[in-house]
Amino acid sequence: MLAYVYARRSRVDKAVTTYQRYTVVSQNSDTELLDWTLLHYYLADYPQYKGEVKRLLEPMLKTGHDFQEEAVGVKAALVKAGMW
Repeated sequence: MLAYVYARRSRVDKAVTTYQRYTVVSQNSDTELLDWTLLHYYLADYPQYKGEVKRLLEPMLKTGHDFQEEAVGVKAALVKAGMW
């Protein structure tokens, strides 16, 4: 996927934009998976996307979310690093 290539080349801004466009046109209805993947792109440049990270993580931290356990781990790591 093009967004992945951009991210690997440290072009996080292009990766985010490309992936956001993909989520709009994608036939994939698994919004939890799409948001979890987008979260990874945001985390790659956390200072730039801190607000977006928090916005995406909040619903993931709720019971019943497919990525709740992983989201709890991400938040814990951010808190431990003093970045939350």
